Amino acid sequence: MSERYANMIAYIVLLIVAVLYLNTAYGFDSSTSNTIGPGYFPKLLGFGLAIFCVIGLITSFRQKASGKIIIENMKMVLIAIVTTILFLTAWYYIGNFYIITFVFLTVLTGIFRKESGFNRRNILIVTGSSFFIVGTIYLLFDVFMKLNM
Repeated sequence: MSERYANMIAYIVLLIVAVLYLNTAYGFDSSTSNTIGPGYFPKLLGFGLAIFCVIGLITSFRQKASGKIIIENMKMVLIAIVTTILFLTAWYYIGNFYIITFVFLTVLTGIFRKESGFNRRNILIVTGSSFFIVGTIYLLFDVFMKLNM
């Protein structure tokens, strides 16, 4: 696929996301008397995304044919996509965000580090980095912001 068409497809997908996002944002109040309401900033972001997508589409449409896009490691990309879909599905049906996120990060990081081998050091790096990331998310959202994940 050429770079021009790939850019156009990406802009169209993002434009659809912007429209869906704006549809949700219009469910919030924009303002009350003299203050800005909770819907103001989401609408601003949605319109900004839509405007930049339209500008990108016009720019890509005017662009001459360019080089080809070659994804050299398509197998790893597909594994990451499937793993992410499995993560989101498990989170939706099972819950337990922190446990599922730890498993997801450990599995995905392990898959991407498989060339390094599965020795004790790499297993410690994979599980340690997953534990650190999940712990940071827990501290940030559950402890500091008091949001129950």
